[in-house]
Amino acid sequence: MFNFAECFLNFDFMKNISTPHDKYFKELFSKHEIMLDFLNGALPHIAKHLELDTLEIDKTDYIDEELHNIFSDLVYNCKYKTYFSVKIALLFEHKSYVPEQPYLQLLGYMLKIWETNVKQKQKLTPVIPILFYHGKDVEWNKKNFDEYFEQMDDFLRRYLPKFDFEVVNIASLSDSQIKEISHQLSLRAGLLMMKHIFDSPMLLLDKLIEIFSDLQKILETEMGKNFFKTTVIYLFHTSKLDFDKVQEKMYDISLEVGEEFGTIAYQLNQRGKKEAKKEAKFEVARNLKNLKISFEMISQATGLTIQEIGNL
Repeated sequence: MFNFAECFLNFDFMKNISTPHDKYFKELFSKHEIMLDFLNGALPHIAKHLELDTLEIDKTDYIDEELHNIFSDLVYNCKYKTYFSVKIALLFEHKSYVPEQPYLQLLGYMLKIWETNVKQKQKLTPVIPILFYHGKDVEWNKKNFDEYFEQMDDFLRRYLPKFDFEVVNIASLSDSQIKEISHQLSLRAGLLMMKHIFDSPMLLLDKLIEIFSDLQKILETEMGKNFFKTTVIYLFHTSKLDFDKVQEKMYDISLEVGEEFGTIAYQLNQRGKKEAKKEAKFEVARNLKNLKISFEMISQATGLTIQEIGNL
């Protein structure tokens, strides 16, 4: 049996992003129906003020290099009470522990959005910041901004920025609570996976049947199959589960689920081999470039194009 986890080292599915957790977060919540279900289920006090049929993803990049070390983000635009648009910023905390200064980090992020408004000669857009956390610290005792300062009185408090943010801490939710807030089966499985991904391999393995209990229904659509593939990659990229034991669990769910899992595993293994082979060619090309060999000769030796060699 091939080493399933090793195939992730050679292809780019999880590259170009800080952690595989961020990648999975973005894959999950960039789906319109998932975000819609999440707002209605987890944040109904916000959803009731929004015209959710106008919800659409904002493709502008508001994360600079400094903020990228703290957050990944997904921003949606939505009409507020039919009057004007607001931005719903769903921010994923990179670290597996509660941030020390969330107000400062969020303020820096919102300033980036408003600076973009100014550069594009737009009116300032209200921002609803939602901090999504799935780390190991179950308790998150959210404080007011003024509580981070010592010896604060009413006079000084007048000069502090005033804003609030939402926290969705799935580590603090029970599995039954997660199921209650998520009607979309993919959202339910995704949230349960992110909650339990830091469990020990033994506990996580035992949880798989519960996490994937509705998987057969999920696999009825192409989008559902893509979600399962993304989840399988996330699972093996972030845990130390044994492939054979996971495959047994998949067959315990159903024959169809087990076969789909096997198909995904085979595809990823083949893709990993292909990427590894190409990376080996790149390494040879780099060495030949260092020896001042002409691009034409390198191309003949490796099969790479002149442009690929030039881009190395």
